[in-house]
Amino acid sequence: MYNEDNFEIEMYAENIFTFNERLRGLLENQINIGEGKFVSNFLIKYMNSTDVFKNIYGEYDFYNYMTNFISPLYNSEKKSEARNLYENIKRLILSRINSLISAKENTGSDYINDLISQELKTYKNLINIISEFENEKYFSNELSEYNQY
Repeated sequence: MYNEDNFEIEMYAENIFTFNERLRGLLENQINIGEGKFVSNFLIKYMNSTDVFKNIYGEYDFYNYMTNFISPLYNSEKKSEARNLYENIKRLILSRINSLISAKENTGSDYINDLISQELKTYKNLINIISEFENEKYFSNELSEYNQY
């Protein structure tokens, strides 16, 4: 029996994960068949209602899984939601890049260089997504920040 005062997320994690993956898959299928505008309100509801589960995935993976939602949100004239999602993903990528750069200074590892390259590629993909939707000033600032890395 469910008791709100004694809810342990770990106990329900597998069911939450499965439900979340199915729901996200349905939304992504609709986006892939060109129904991004149709599902845009559902994307927002999905993001708001599943945010509490980011600890199951890890915040980095949780938000990166939603990269495909950015363009449909922009296309549906939900610019603030799209930009917020972009900013969340960018923040996590930059945090990871900065951690890797710090580790590289201590070890100089080729493996860490590869990880940094992968993160920069992910960051560049985010920049490419917003390039067609954002105003020149915002995009220019974002591109300039990317180029600093």
